[in-house]
Amino acid sequence: MYLKKIVVENYGPIDRIDLEARFSSVGHPTPIILVGENGSGKTTLLSSIADALMEFAAKSFDDVLTRTATGHKFFKISGSVNTKTGRPYGLCFFEFENNGTKYQYIDKNGQLSLVDIKTKTNNVFSLPFKTDEIFKIISDDVAGSKDDFKKNTYCFFPSNRFEVPHWMNSEIYSDENFKFESQFVDKLKKPILIASSMEKNRSWLMDLVLDSHLYGDSNIWASVNSIIRAILGVEHCRFGIGHRTKGSYNRISIGKVDETGSWIETIVPSITNLSMGQSVLLNVFLTVMRYGDHGENTQLNEIEGIVLIDEVDLHLHSDLQSQTLPNLIALFPKIQFIITTHSPLFVLGMESRLGAENVMIVDMPYGMEISSERFREFESAFQVYEQTRLFEEKALQFIQQSEKHTVFVEGPTDKMILHKAIELYAPEILSLVDVQCAEQNGGGYNWVKDMLLSWHFGRQNKKAIGLFDFDRATQSAIGSINGYVGNRNNFKVMKLADYKPAHLIKIFSKGIEIPFAIEEMFDSEFWEYFSSQGWLKRKDDVVEYNRFRDLDISFNDYCIDKGLQTEDFIFFQTVQKEKKLEAAHYICSVADVTNFMSMKKLVEDIKKYFEL
Repeated sequence: MYLKKIVVENYGPIDRIDLEARFSSVGHPTPIILVGENGSGKTTLLSSIADALMEFAAKSFDDVLTRTATGHKFFKISGSVNTKTGRPYGLCFFEFENNGTKYQYIDKNGQLSLVDIKTKTNNVFSLPFKTDEIFKIISDDVAGSKDDFKKNTYCFFPSNRFEVPHWMNSEIYSDENFKFESQFVDKLKKPILIASSMEKNRSWLMDLVLDSHLYGDSNIWASVNSIIRAILGVEHCRFGIGHRTKGSYNRISIGKVDETGSWIETIVPSITNLSMGQSVLLNVFLTVMRYGDHGENTQLNEIEGIVLIDEVDLHLHSDLQSQTLPNLIALFPKIQFIITTHSPLFVLGMESRLGAENVMIVDMPYGMEISSERFREFESAFQVYEQTRLFEEKALQFIQQSEKHTVFVEGPTDKMILHKAIELYAPEILSLVDVQCAEQNGGGYNWVKDMLLSWHFGRQNKKAIGLFDFDRATQSAIGSINGYVGNRNNFKVMKLADYKPAHLIKIFSKGIEIPFAIEEMFDSEFWEYFSSQGWLKRKDDVVEYNRFRDLDISFNDYCIDKGLQTEDFIFFQTVQKEKKLEAAHYICSVADVTNFMSMKKLVEDIKKYFEL
């Protein structure tokens, strides 16, 4: 069974998400990575999916949720506590599919009619409707899911997962040694919520050793050892089983082996001696394997199910995040991994291992699928890395080799349009002025700041200009420059806000591209063309819409003045980087001395400062 559709509205911090899960051409699920700031709804969404899985499983098994006289207790409570503050209702809807059979889950609070729910789910909703203000229901016909839960892997690893280390007194925990367990018809015996699984996995490993010797069932044992090799980064190592007289502590160890598999030396005396990161990672994937172990010749690439992991980078070193974890996930192509993270290293590692087209990165709380370069944590991390000595040395080398006056801008579209403006209004200085922009995606204002500071301390016979955008981050960067440098004679700070018309600054707080360079083209025909190219987004899709509240004129009056329809007003700065580049290329292709006048004064001031 796989999750196919997500519709969430006014639920926790989430405004609205309408998301379709993706699958490869052969039907393998694409991993879904939920990213976003703390409090953006990542865990809210993940726990709701876990709630749906538990509701389905509880239909067939008595040990999934606590039984009551009328049914069972919920894993996740329902009601107004889940509704976004100030909203009249909250809705959480999922649709799963198993071999062509669809299963639905809904958790509703507040006043929503059947027509409302059908509209919001694109007419997919087919569950019995209740008029109750609060209700949670799932598909009744879940008989087919019973075998699915028995055979396959369904688990939720919360952010508070923890394994007992070797130094902690184990007597405070129950002794879970090699045990015989009876199988009951109505017992799943595979908890969906898993905070700790070391003891269960140790017992299972003992089962594997016994079966491999008695029945030659070596496939799963070999796979288990491939997991520990990946985690430790040791090419030739495996689990080893100590003599029963050693007691449970040292019964399962890890050692180096030769090419034939013969033991050379012990490198980890007990699996409890692994670091917390190694231990948590090992037990997550041992649990995935254990739940999907159906006996002889179990293959990792045949294990199916849904695995939810909250804060997947928890306890993990950078190498485990960027390399090991993506490699382990790739071993299970039929598992639908739905994961939350704050780690840009993990996201980049997943794209590197699986290909960007085979990973869904979903930005919360708006549920928009994004590329890794638009991952906010990536920008933040890069800003920190920029401060390293390596960056300073690279900047200094460029500055010392430069033979021209230089304008530093924040991004590639800024560079493209400024170069076009110089070409139109001061072509004679093209060979005398260099325009440079940040190489990375995002955080260009910090790059401009650092290049100006490096220029100040490393170059005296040429001048530089730092041309900043006009958002809050820019103000912070300029403040840093003022704090470092008082008397400056070889560089100047310039702001686009000093050149862009005031009424446009209030709306477009970012970017040089639109409508600064093409205010004269700011008409309905222009907007229609850009929209048809996929370069623009409607106002309902972006938060920036509320910027109009600061205007002296109403939004409607502004649109009338510009010949625009209110419902069609769109914002450029929210589109993906590739689309911005396309739009900038178009602007430069149609620009001439008559319709690019907004750039003229800027070029004149650049020429004046450089004394050209």
